[in-house]
Amino acid sequence: MDFRNGPIHLNYNALNLDIPALGELFELNYQKWRNPNYENVASLTRHQVEYDKDFNTLLVKVCGLDTSLTSIARLEKVWLVKTQHKDTHPTTLPFIPHVDYRRYLKVMLYVDKVTSEHGPFSAVAQDPEQYEMLRRSLPPDYKSSMLNRVDVPFEQFTAYTGEAGDIIFFDTNIPHFAGQVRPGLTRRVLRFDFTYLENE
Repeated sequence: MDFRNGPIHLNYNALNLDIPALGELFELNYQKWRNPNYENVASLTRHQVEYDKDFNTLLVKVCGLDTSLTSIARLEKVWLVKTQHKDTHPTTLPFIPHVDYRRYLKVMLYVDKVTSEHGPFSAVAQDPEQYEMLRRSLPPDYKSSMLNRVDVPFEQFTAYTGEAGDIIFFDTNIPHFAGQVRPGLTRRVLRFDFTYLENE
């Protein structure tokens, strides 16, 4: 896959997953691996994924979608993100257009259907190298002043709505943001974060 032109969206349950079982797997591990640093995140390290049969099976399937993936990147962590309206803050990160401080290749797996009201992931189809100089210039305390924010008109963004089982690959050097979840709705996403081997 070529990530130089923006996100790649694979729909129609490309991994051929049992969707109800995926939801059960998410809920079980969301409780088991809650991350105390975030209100709505559970996380597993690469080593925890390797020793967990279900997540390791998912990882193998994800990597099987692009045989070049393991030659350019290595899994660092898996996040289970469960977002409700109370978790979304429209004037703060990650709900405003930005690039990440650390450069990842992220793979997002929608656990449920994501409509425009579920606050879909949005991104711009641009060459990630355009923002490498900005990313490298960010100081460690960049968050306090949101220095990784990018000034890109909202009309240039694509909102990636989709069905349960849809997968989105993207380089975090492209401008992106998480959308606003409407009251009463929940967005559940399994996210695989890969670091580029050349950046390690």
